[in-house]
Formats: sequence, C-alpha cells, structure tokens
Amino acid sequence: RDEAERWQRDSVTIVDVSDPVNPRWVSKFDTSGSVGEIAASGTHAYLVEGGNLQVLDVSNPDDPRRVGHFTSVGQIGTIALSGDTVYISTGTWFGGPRLEVVDVSQPASPQRVGSYHYQSDTESVAVSGSYIFLAVGESELRVIDVKRSVTQRIGLVSTGGGAQKVAVSGNYAYLGESYVSERGQWQTRLAVIDVSNPSAPIQLGGIVTGDSLGGSLGGVAVSRGHVYIAARRFGL
Repeated sequence: RDEAERWQRDSVTIVDVSDPVNPRWVSKFDTSGSVGEIAASGTHAYLVEGGNLQVLDVSNPDDPRRVGHFTSVGQIGTIALSGDTVYISTGTWFGGPRLEVVDVSQPASPQRVGSYHYQSDTESVAVSGSYIFLAVGESELRVIDVKRSVTQRIGLVSTGGGAQKVAVSGNYAYLGESYVSERGQWQTRLAVIDVSNPSAPIQLGGIVTGDSLGGSLGGVAVSRGHVYIAARRFGL
C-alpha cells in the first residue's frame, strides 16, 4: 500500500537515457502540487508547480533537492530557459496575462528582472539569442527583443489558427496551431515562419498534421531538420 501511495503522488522523475534503447529510471522528487512544464540545464532543473517556479539541484541525479523557488503573480502556464534566465508566461489572476523574466543565476533566490503585459494568454514561449517568441492563443506569433526592452514587441505575424506551441531553430520558427476546417472539423497544422528579420516575420508555408485531435497539441520540438509534434493521446 505504501509503495502504491508513493507512486500516486505528484512528482518529477529523472531517467537515464545514455542508452536510448533501454532508458533507466534513476529517481523521483515528490512535489506538493501538480507539476506543469519543466526545463533543465547543467546541474539545475526548473519546474512549474501552480503559481510557483521550483528550482531543483540535480547535480546528484540519485538525490534531487529543492534549493529555491519563485512565486509568480499568476498561474504559470509555460516556461523557457536561456542561460541564467527563465521566461515565464502567466495566466490572468492579477493584472492580466504577462511574461515574467526571472534571473536564476542564484538558484536559491530567483529574482524578477522584467515583465511584459499583453492582452491574450500565451500558450508557449521559446527563446533564441536575444529574442523571445510567444505563441499567443489568438493566432499570433509575437517577437520581443530582450536587449531593447522586454516590454516592447518588435515583430508580429498572424497565422489564422489558434497558436499553441512554438519552437525555434536558426532563422525559422515552427508554430503548432489548431483550426476548424471547411468541413467543420478540428485540425492541427504546423506553420513555418521565417524569422531571419525578427521585426518582420513571414509565414512561408505549413502542413496539416492531424485531424479530429480536439484542437490540442502537447508540444513541438525541432532538431536536425525534423520537427517533432506531440499530439497528446494520438502520439508523436
């Protein structure tokens, strides 16, 4: 019974994938609430737990430990990590949706260093260099130049669908979105956007990736010329 209850708790699991054919369970860290998105770099992992960003020390994968946390002004939706900075999109609890910029160079005491307010919830955040890419639910990809001001949008492109997930590689952004087809069915598609000029992104093309998926994508990732799309219960 104790073992069953232990595995029913909300948690973060660490898996050794050095042998891709035989992934090996290493450890898990129990949390007090439901875990949302997670990002990791070096010896630290950053995970969403309600309105909090939890910081874990994973230098010893067999024994992960919480070393710090950051409390957001709203419910955290999605995060992106770049160097010592975590970009957090929040819901609409206080002051409307916003992007919070958090310095995690001191893992024990993350600090907010900037924020950007917008009108609609952001479904996904990606970072490339000094640019932040926001997939906004009202069918937009927004571009922010962090070097100028995190409050200033420099680029915008509307794709016509419900933007859900975004990934960026090189001069291209890949936007997973949902829309209702002419037959009245929910479909998902991948839009390819040229962001070589971040102030003037251009949609180049797209491909329908699924039918009758309930308009829901779990994630989009890009690596070595291929895009990987998580279609929730329909697989990869």
